[in-house]
Amino acid sequence: MAEVLPPHQEILTERLHVRTIRPSDAAAILPILSTKAVMQWTGQDVLNLRQAMPWLKQRSIGSQICNFAVYLRKEHEEHGNNAPLIGIIGTYEPPQIGYLFHPDYHGRGYATECLHALIPVLFKHFTQPRLAYDYLEACTDSENIASQRVLVKAGFEHFQTFSGIFSSPHFLEPRDEVVYRIARSAITLEGLRLSSSAENVEDDDRPVPPIE
Repeated sequence: MAEVLPPHQEILTERLHVRTIRPSDAAAILPILSTKAVMQWTGQDVLNLRQAMPWLKQRSIGSQICNFAVYLRKEHEEHGNNAPLIGIIGTYEPPQIGYLFHPDYHGRGYATECLHALIPVLFKHFTQPRLAYDYLEACTDSENIASQRVLVKAGFEHFQTFSGIFSSPHFLEPRDEVVYRIARSAITLEGLRLSSSAENVEDDDRPVPPIE
């Protein structure tokens, strides 16, 4: 079966240039993937280009994919794709979304800025046949407070915390995972029965380990 690349999209925010990520971006994203401060929250290790290539291929090929490379807008205008890639954001396992940013660019509001721009794009993507979702979900390590703050600023609501759900090579003990959700505009999580107060919350509905 032929590999399906998602359609190319480019999005400009006030400070960022965001474009569809490709398998050929593996070398550019390696400085992020090989940084412990980033990957300690994911339960994964990506140490070299050989490991980065299949990691990115899984997240950049397929009709369900909607993942983006993030650049500083000024840097991209001056250097194009030779500018430093500072993050990846989007989805490869709908309706879950995630993001990873290089530590040099943490604390500047870039992830929040990206999410505000991408949430409408992702919901538009999720209107396709066999890919229809009325909510987005994000999972974080319970100790990754910075990531949780990003989600809240972007409008996500806390759904549930799962105890000891995944392991990480960077920690001895099993990790707790916090799940956040946001509903499509004009729809509520309560109406979808997907809020923390919904009666149909089941422990069996545990998510996969987080991207971040």
